[in-house]
Amino acid sequence: MVELKTAAEVEAMAVTGAFVADVLADLVARAEPGVNVLDLEHRARDMIKHRGAESCYWDYAPSFGEGPFRNVVCLSVNDAVLHGLPHDYELRDGDVLTMDMAVSIDGWVADSARTVIVGTPRPEDQRLIEATERAWTRRSRRRVRATGSVTCRRRSARWHGGTATR
Repeated sequence: MVELKTAAEVEAMAVTGAFVADVLADLVARAEPGVNVLDLEHRARDMIKHRGAESCYWDYAPSFGEGPFRNVVCLSVNDAVLHGLPHDYELRDGDVLTMDMAVSIDGWVADSARTVIVGTPRPEDQRLIEATERAWTRRSRRRVRATGSVTCRRRSARWHGGTATR
């Protein structure tokens, strides 16, 4: 059943979404060769704390995991497909970094991810990101369950080799 939101509820949801977008934009701007991914994690923690938001990832303990998640952002580098754990790793030129986070503000949750190429992009990585962005843009006109299929078809047609990160 679809639950329609009031204009005030949509506005409150937008506040959380805008905050997540701001944090991810900040992390994208900081993702440069030589930056340790743990520094990105700590930056996200600081921004969440300063805003008074709450991470939806902190203490998350799925049945298939190894225990509670002790980070506020998933940082997947290169062939880590998704939900990578921040670890002591300095980004290198050409790394593909996906940052995924979810926060709650006043009970409203927003979850989003961004993928960026650190430094100089390899053509095949750039094609992957562009194909995925086109597929997600088309998503608004398709059912959510079809999105993965669209992304896979575009990736197969335009990108060969490597591992998709998002």
